[in-house]
Amino acid sequence: MIGSSYQPALSRVWKQIAVITCAASCAFLIGASKPQPVAVAKPVEEVVAQAELSTELLHETTGTLVAAEPAIVSHTKVVNLLVTAYCGCPKCCGSKARGLTASGRSITYNGGLFVAADTKLFKFGTQLQIPGYASGQPVEVIDRGGAIKGYHVDVFFPTHEQAKAWGKRYVQVTVLDELAPLN
Repeated sequence: MIGSSYQPALSRVWKQIAVITCAASCAFLIGASKPQPVAVAKPVEEVVAQAELSTELLHETTGTLVAAEPAIVSHTKVVNLLVTAYCGCPKCCGSKARGLTASGRSITYNGGLFVAADTKLFKFGTQLQIPGYASGQPVEVIDRGGAIKGYHVDVFFPTHEQAKAWGKRYVQVTVLDELAPLN
């Protein structure tokens, strides 16, 4: 067991680790591409107390605390996916097709530009940017299908002919993960 004389020192060390971790996270959130060195100019206890009471962030280049601005943080990643296509016909969707997606939205949602995906990987509402589809604009995952599992998505087209023309492609898809405003 650690003696009681070491406990205050360990407490200070954990507070310093928390400040450095927080500063690095804040720098990442405001756009620093690499971890930035953190200089602590104030006693750790004062910085921790101030951080608990304020909405300030560590500036990525100067290392000073600055007021946080309302912002939406967007994270993206690129994934190689199998992209197939479908339409709303009985051949693609079955005899019970009624023009509604699994999320409850109509197939006319967003001008008929949307994606079916495995919702274990891409939840409803996830935005995907698929080269060659929707003029490269992000489209939302609003459907799923029995054959759509893992790293496989299905893009929607208004006609069976257009869906067949798309075929089966492996594509570098950008996954856009929109987060809520920071404040």
